[in-house]
Amino acid sequence: MGATPIQQPIRPTTTVSIHAPVMGATITIITSADVVSVSIHAPVMGATWSFINRRYHGSINSRICQYRLGRDIVRDLINPINSNGVILMNNNIVSPQPAPDLNTIYLSVEVSRSSWVVGVYCPASDDNIGTHKLGPGCAQEVIELAYKAQSRTGQPGPILLCYEAGYEGFWLARYLEREATDIEVVIIDPASLEVDRRAKTVKTDRIDAIRMIRALKAWNAGDSDVLARVRVPTIATEDQRRIGRERDTLQIERQRGRNRIRGLLHLQGIFGLNPGTRDLLDRLAGTQTGYGDPIPPHAFAEIARIHTRLSVVEEQMAVVEAERQEIILAGQEAETVTIEGMAATLKKVHGIGVNDATLMSTEVFSRDFQNRRQLGSWAGLTSAPWSSGSIDHDQGITKAGPARVRRHLIQMAWRWIRFQPTSKLTLWFKERTKDGHGRNRKRMIVALARKLLVALWQLATRGVVPEGVIFKE
Repeated sequence: MGATPIQQPIRPTTTVSIHAPVMGATITIITSADVVSVSIHAPVMGATWSFINRRYHGSINSRICQYRLGRDIVRDLINPINSNGVILMNNNIVSPQPAPDLNTIYLSVEVSRSSWVVGVYCPASDDNIGTHKLGPGCAQEVIELAYKAQSRTGQPGPILLCYEAGYEGFWLARYLEREATDIEVVIIDPASLEVDRRAKTVKTDRIDAIRMIRALKAWNAGDSDVLARVRVPTIATEDQRRIGRERDTLQIERQRGRNRIRGLLHLQGIFGLNPGTRDLLDRLAGTQTGYGDPIPPHAFAEIARIHTRLSVVEEQMAVVEAERQEIILAGQEAETVTIEGMAATLKKVHGIGVNDATLMSTEVFSRDFQNRRQLGSWAGLTSAPWSSGSIDHDQGITKAGPARVRRHLIQMAWRWIRFQPTSKLTLWFKERTKDGHGRNRKRMIVALARKLLVALWQLATRGVVPEGVIFKE
């Protein structure tokens, strides 16, 4: 908008004015020891807008302040204050955020198992969003479409590509990062995109590709709420998560096989045999059915085959648990901020086992959370209010995060009360459940699980020991 900042540093308890001659607007930035306030005065519009960006842990988060003045938008990017108390942006004094480049190329990939639908939009050459249908896994053809659209603009410009997180994982983003370094990949959380709330919603791959293009345009223009960007983990971090996930899969297969054997035995009137024992078949050979006859041969053969598969599952379970134990051993010599180091730190707490420590370190604490609110929201343990007019009630927790992590946190919370009786969290829980009502205990255990998650996160990543916690000898 042609704004020219006054060339002086912004220090605490100082004021700087930025004049925008195009709209006759004045942006005033006032800083103090703990607050930065931005005030925009537009005499033409006869209005004033104010924005206050508060400190968090001694620094100011980078945010884009948007104020719509008719058809124009005033943007000002506030970067963290450096050690001298000066607000900097690219080593310069604060300046307005420039408008998106008209030569920007927008691409979206609607991924499915049978085909890919790629949406392409170039504001400089075409007002319409084109769609192209490709075969599954045609990443190189996507790059060719991007460069072809860039060549139509006549001059190079940034390229933004997005797709929804899901079945394809992160391999496409990693491939583009290596083969086309000038393409910025934005992986979108599908649940964050707005949808039509009519009774019957029209859904096709083409419509989804166009919808992602529009969301990407708004996100690039500064509207950070239009979509949620998924962070791409490193290959090593993602690979370490396979241990816990494979163990969960093996547990399900083991339980399914044991239940199947138990059901076949009950059909023959046989009770009291443990399907998990190694000598099951030897004991079963001399067992009679409930009606006095030996077990039918085909039923015995089916049980034997299921028992053989269970033996393979048990062997694989032992290998996975040995690999999980190696993480704890490696963490004893590693730094606290590593996955192995965080797992070893959590394992020292009384009541926290190997499975708890590895699950929390690989699945939760390896992610980049800025504060405890982000952590609780990701885990789906925050409340979901429903308030409109005279209606005001709570819908429970959001359940937005992984269900397996949330279930495990509830189990850890119950064990925490037993093994950490003197901790501040346990005393907090007992104070609020002293009425003895079971329904209240179920509600408060969810709140305790959220508090416990935050406490363990601070312990693993920052070394902050929860008050009253007991460590293993």
